[in-house]
Amino acid sequence: MHNSKLFKVLSTLGEVEWIEFREHLKANTQQKSIVLSLYHYIFKRRHKLDSKKLAMSEVRTQISGYRSEKYIRNLMSQLYNHLEEYLILNEFRLQKEDQKLYLFNALNKRGLYHLANNYASKLRSQWGDTKMKDHKNYRRLLQLSHAHYLSNNPIKNVKKVDLLSELFKSYNSYAEVMLKFYSFLFANEKKITDISKIEDEILDFNTHFNVDSETNLLNTIINLRLLLTEDNNAFNYLFEELCSDSHYYSDELAKIVYIKCRVYVTKQVASQNAQFSEKLLAIYEVGIQRGYILFNGRMSVLQFYNIFSTACGLGKVNWAKNYLIKYINLVPAESVSYIKLFSTAELHFVGYSYFKAIEILNQVQLVDINLKSIQRFMLLCSFFVTHDSYSFIDAQINNYNQFFYYNKTKLSNSYLEASLNLGRIIRLLVTKTDEEETLHQINNTKHLVFRLRLPTIIEQRKIYAKKMGLNY
Repeated sequence: MHNSKLFKVLSTLGEVEWIEFREHLKANTQQKSIVLSLYHYIFKRRHKLDSKKLAMSEVRTQISGYRSEKYIRNLMSQLYNHLEEYLILNEFRLQKEDQKLYLFNALNKRGLYHLANNYASKLRSQWGDTKMKDHKNYRRLLQLSHAHYLSNNPIKNVKKVDLLSELFKSYNSYAEVMLKFYSFLFANEKKITDISKIEDEILDFNTHFNVDSETNLLNTIINLRLLLTEDNNAFNYLFEELCSDSHYYSDELAKIVYIKCRVYVTKQVASQNAQFSEKLLAIYEVGIQRGYILFNGRMSVLQFYNIFSTACGLGKVNWAKNYLIKYINLVPAESVSYIKLFSTAELHFVGYSYFKAIEILNQVQLVDINLKSIQRFMLLCSFFVTHDSYSFIDAQINNYNQFFYYNKTKLSNSYLEASLNLGRIIRLLVTKTDEEETLHQINNTKHLVFRLRLPTIIEQRKIYAKKMGLNY
């Protein structure tokens, strides 16, 4: 026992630390813990750790009643883990300035953005004070700017360029100061020691990225940059990494890779590249399972339903049904019943049971304007398929348009335009506009909801009309 790492660390503790560690153990173990008993036994002999009373044979007798040496070593290992934890907490307690950075992160992650922003301004003023000759402040400023910019803080909506500028300034300052500082350390070492053998290696920056882990990280970042140019090879590289269990991103990098891959594949699907459908659903699955799109383990009603509706729109009905069963409990409990009902309506809609879809859509009570919009999309398309009266469809289109004009302040300009364009397309269809011209407009209209669904809806109208002996 005398030569164990546990005793080596214990021998460095001061009297106050011995007592503090005892209190730490009490707070983190059960009252009758054998680990705590072992520490009490050692504590009484702390002033003479080389005592024979602390020999393995003696401790086995006193603590465990002749239990095996392996048992005692296991207790020592557990005690050492607690000791490591105490040392970490004790060291953190001493780093007063670094604690401020953690406080900023805590405020920011909890959505207390006003408090976080005010505190960040205070820290920038304090750590940026030129009278403070502390090179660590440059590192703290860099970490602060990094965390601020890469968070969900809404300040980015109005000060994105300012934050990014602050991030670059912090990085450049930190890099310059530390390069000068390390160059001094190197020059100083050369002054007193002959280290010519390693000089070339240190100065040759081209050899810096020889480690596989660093090379892989660089490849990830390089492909993120390429993905901004819609590079499909870069997407495939990042997608495979993202879905692989053998790559372990930091939380921050993982979310960036996830978001950029999702944006890219969503664009491809929206451009009617059907081969990307499976990858989009796979990315959604990864986002849920790894928590990238969850907040405190939950999902917003709109986000949950958008994923479900996207799967339905892509014709992946079985995936949508499994998703509904598997993840419905991620939404707030008070929303579960109406989301299930609304989802059932959409399943009838994509299953071509339009009358049943209309019945349920007219029953479900929705609050969110985006969900209400989807409700209107499905109702209008269902009416188009199942009704032959122009005056009826015309009235429905007018009511539809009136809804969106009334709520236009709640919608983005592009979403409003896309919604109104669906009404325009339906009007073209019921007025017997040339079908090729209508399909051309469907494919080329910049903003249009239900774009991918419209060809199927048109085909279903033809089938229904033929079945009922109606005019197409």
